[in-house]
Amino acid sequence: MSAWLDPVRAALDSAASPVTFWFRDDDAGWDDGALDRLLDRCHQHSVHLDLAVIPVELRDDLAVSLRDHAATGLVHLHQHGFCHRNHETEGRTCEFGPSRGRAQQQQDLADGQALLRGHLGAFVEPVFTPPWNRCTGDTAAALVELGIRVLSRDSTATPFGHPSLAEAPITVDWFASRKGERLSRAEVGERIAAQAADGSSPVGVMLHHAVTDTDELALIDQLMALIDAHPMAVSSSIVRLPASGLSAAADVDASSSAG
Repeated sequence: MSAWLDPVRAALDSAASPVTFWFRDDDAGWDDGALDRLLDRCHQHSVHLDLAVIPVELRDDLAVSLRDHAATGLVHLHQHGFCHRNHETEGRTCEFGPSRGRAQQQQDLADGQALLRGHLGAFVEPVFTPPWNRCTGDTAAALVELGIRVLSRDSTATPFGHPSLAEAPITVDWFASRKGERLSRAEVGERIAAQAADGSSPVGVMLHHAVTDTDELALIDQLMALIDAHPMAVSSSIVRLPASGLSAAADVDASSSAG
């Protein structure tokens, strides 16, 4: 049933040192039921989840639930844009894109931080994920000004190289496609295995609970179960990643994640 994970098992079996895995799930604030189902799997398998929360979508009832999950130490909360809205009139979809300057971006970032901290308090970690995994150098500068220490995008994005901003790139998109067609589960398994076998950096898997159906969730469950059970697999969160999983400022650790 989980044959698609055979390459991952093989990579872990032959690993010379433990392989770190981390999961980032985007768009908290949308489809709470689907989010709850994913969070249940994380707790069941003791797998960490970095949850990117849309500030304007965070309601009181959801905030209570997220604080309870974060208190377990397995769920980690950070900012996902401000309202998850495209501001570009041409080119690629982007909330923090080239059509908006640093002052506009910094205001949205600050307002988003205020909303999150008002609801979630010290559980808000100093991490930012831009919607659609895209932002500009102005965004990076504004993040540093606001005390956000880690930016998480896709591995295809060129690091900004800011000395005060570490970057934690996603290496495997669960919903990746090629020429407009979704990758098969076997192909996703091969990508995860290749990252695990490479050993040069942690395996970062990007999820989107709001578009995860029952079948997809069962497959995610299988991957999490393998990570939980295999002695050469280690589950981590963004702020606890080893230096090999971060670029630029690689000194981020859990001691600075609250407040």
